[in-house]
Amino acid sequence: MDMKSRFFYLIVSIFILSSFNSGNNLGGVVWTGNGEAAQTLTLVEGVGNPADKNELFYKFKNVRYGTVVHTGEFTLTNKQEANQFILDLKGGISKIKSETKFEWSRGKYTVASGGSASKEKGTFKIWVNDKFCPMTKKDAAKLIKTVTGLLDQLSEK
Repeated sequence: MDMKSRFFYLIVSIFILSSFNSGNNLGGVVWTGNGEAAQTLTLVEGVGNPADKNELFYKFKNVRYGTVVHTGEFTLTNKQEANQFILDLKGGISKIKSETKFEWSRGKYTVASGGSASKEKGTFKIWVNDKFCPMTKKDAAKLIKTVTGLLDQLSEK
């Protein structure tokens, strides 16, 4: 075997071994928001039994006033969390035009809807810590549909 062939086999072997040893592989972006902020939902596929290790990774970047940047992210690791997120998004949609402000707080995120800002803009907010992302009704409906379609790829708990 010549030197180029040995080098090629070495690189391929390293690549194959590293792919078996990595904990997660990105399955790809499965949803992208079209509203005021950049938002994505990515399916992170596990190695081994994927149904036990797949996760949904939500991420946003909200540029406000040209200089203030809000970024946030969280992971939904199972069907229970994903179903709760779906219910919270539906709650956010249903309260956009409400005069009263509503919040659905979870450990990883908070959905806030209602009040004058929601009513004027026709959006609600997803908060991660002290950073938020505006969510339109149209984007939320598409996100709900996407997450619902991926429930079977997540573990029960």
